[in-house]
Amino acid sequence: EAVIEDKIRSDARRGPAAWAKMEVEDKARADRLEVELSSARSALEELREERGRDASTVADLTQDLKAATDRALLAEAKLAEPRADPLLEEKLKIQTLKVAALTSQMQANAVDAQREIS
Repeated sequence: EAVIEDKIRSDARRGPAAWAKMEVEDKARADRLEVELSSARSALEELREERGRDASTVADLTQDLKAATDRALLAEAKLAEPRADPLLEEKLKIQTLKVAALTSQMQANAVDAQREIS
């Protein structure tokens, strides 16, 4: 407290010119501090905007990753499905036709046999 009181007394003895000089210095200091505060606020706002963009980017990337994972799982499932062998399918068609022809021949033979018996 004594130091502060000495400072006040010393400043009071300086006179109007000293007071005017101190007011100019105080005003300059206040202006500098105001500029620094404004700069700090701008930097903080930029950080907040960047954080928001980053959060949005992370959300987009997470969604893209999920979609890519889903596509990969679907592709794996399709690969795991049994595939039709064209040669095997052709053989099956031929066998089916042979069975149908033999069945038809057997029926015709049965009809002929019935006629002979009658």
